[in-house]
Amino acid sequence: MQKPEHKRYNTDDKSVTLYFPDESHGRYQVRGAVCWPVLFDKFGRMDVMGYALIAGRNIETNKVTVFEQREFLVISDIVDEKGLLVIPAKEGDAKIYRGILSWFIDGWAKYRCHSYFYSQPFEVAKKYRTELRRSEAMKPKPQFIDVPWPGEDEALQTVWKALKMKSFRAEKDSILREQLGEVQKGSKDMYPAVHALACLLMGFERFRFKKAEAA
Repeated sequence: MQKPEHKRYNTDDKSVTLYFPDESHGRYQVRGAVCWPVLFDKFGRMDVMGYALIAGRNIETNKVTVFEQREFLVISDIVDEKGLLVIPAKEGDAKIYRGILSWFIDGWAKYRCHSYFYSQPFEVAKKYRTELRRSEAMKPKPQFIDVPWPGEDEALQTVWKALKMKSFRAEKDSILREQLGEVQKGSKDMYPAVHALACLLMGFERFRFKKAEAA
């Protein structure tokens, strides 16, 4: 899947024109989604994970492309007394100690992504949102939009519909695809990446793109 090399922000309708390596380009409504860290059943054992996405909905085709995705556990990097990034003994687990802060900063720089959909209890989201907003490095501060959660069955139906209609794309070798695979096998568990995707799709549906009026 191609990722854009350049961007242009369109002030008239707040869309973003993305330019790709194959010299194609398109106008997108760029939004993100986040599932703040939750406890869930990971293939028979309990785990904790948060998940964040950045996607664009093509204004002409309405198809959604997930350009960036990242699992996380904390906002800021966990460092030791020497200021070094904490690396656990087991190789491959280091990513859970790297905070999501820099990812949000890159999301603004690369995609002009400012708004993120979510749907979790206020107290669950509050501490993470507060830490992000207090960070001096996070400029501009992201906007988090609470999307009404209709219930897990209805939320999964939104994801299923997008899968059946092939109305969204995402990287094949990713946690999102892995967790979606479990849903396709019949699992009704709301995995963090799937939760974030459901918020994204419901958010795009609820907050439709408004084209700029001709002068």
